[in-house]
Amino acid sequence: MKRFRKSFLWMMVLVLLTGTTAWAAEKPAEKPAAQIEEACYTEPGIDYRTPVVIVEDAAAMEAINNTIQMDAGKVASELRKDNLTGANITSTIRYEMKCNRLGIVSFTEARYRYAAHAANGTTYVKAYMFNTLTGQQATLADVQALAKAAGAEKAY
Repeated sequence: MKRFRKSFLWMMVLVLLTGTTAWAAEKPAEKPAAQIEEACYTEPGIDYRTPVVIVEDAAAMEAINNTIQMDAGKVASELRKDNLTGANITSTIRYEMKCNRLGIVSFTEARYRYAAHAANGTTYVKAYMFNTLTGQQATLADVQALAKAAGAEKAY
């Protein structure tokens, strides 16, 4: 039993030193569905950082980015309107990447609004999921179809 423990410990030391194992070879990295850059927009009371999605199809890229920018623009115009009525509200939008593979790119948008002299701000969360091949907002059925076509039903 001691011999077995010693050989097992030596094997573990070798694995730790080399950092690789024959039975746990890494999968090759998947190519991301889109390249993501960040656009910053600030004015008094507004601080937005929105993603700019870059894909091969120009029409799809325009559709995705227009959807994101239109939603951010609506929020900014609502905030300006609220501030014209005398409310002193600040707003921040941040996006977080959730998925960028197999033809799908998805984000969550965290929008934080804080009124002056208020005890707490309010956070709103919205999710976006786009098909990078068409530029349309994707549904669960689209995700399943893309995963099946890629042979990766359990990829999501």
